Amino acid sequence: MQLTFDLQPGDDRLFTDESLEQIERIEQGLLELEHSLDAGVVNEVFRAAHTLKGSAATIGHRRMTELTHAMEDLFGAFRSGTLHDVKAFADVLLATIDVLRALVAEVQEGETLTDAPEALTGQLDRHRRGRGPLHGTAAGTEAGDQTGERHGCRGGCGRPGIGGRRAGTRRRNACGGHQQHRRRPVDPPAAE
Repeated sequence: MQLTFDLQPGDDRLFTDESLEQIERIEQGLLELEHSLDAGVVNEVFRAAHTLKGSAATIGHRRMTELTHAMEDLFGAFRSGTLHDVKAFADVLLATIDVLRALVAEVQEGETLTDAPEALTGQLDRHRRGRGPLHGTAAGTEAGDQTGERHGCRGGCGRPGIGGRRAGTRRRNACGGHQQHRRRPVDPPAAE
């Protein structure tokens, strides 16, 4: 699907550069937080997500705004002490990083490159509220994928992971699919 954003000529490059810088800050913070919960790092990740959310909202990238808002809320819960263990959220957060990169690429390409933001936004929100599984389970699937099958993510689904990671760091599919695609299928809801 074709996308348009509220940008002047040349602003797309500025948006891309600044967004990738914020994403890099978030990713580096997440990797540090996997070792220990440090309030300074949590604040850095929170601020980077907040800045990214504001930039996305400014150009009218609704899906990116919603995803970064959910990430910001999750780190707000870490800041307030409501949540304490980032490791439990590592997979979904690292999947979010890959999707954020795809969403930034959408600005350059002018078309939808991934259908994963809505599912990840829901996952982050459920985790923040303590209602989502912290790791993939056999009990069900996420975000309406009632069959447990691949859902057509154009951002790298089905590959071992997408680029942009430094050697030695985790890699995830753009859709967060390592968890979702290992789940066994569940019966779809019965028709009434």
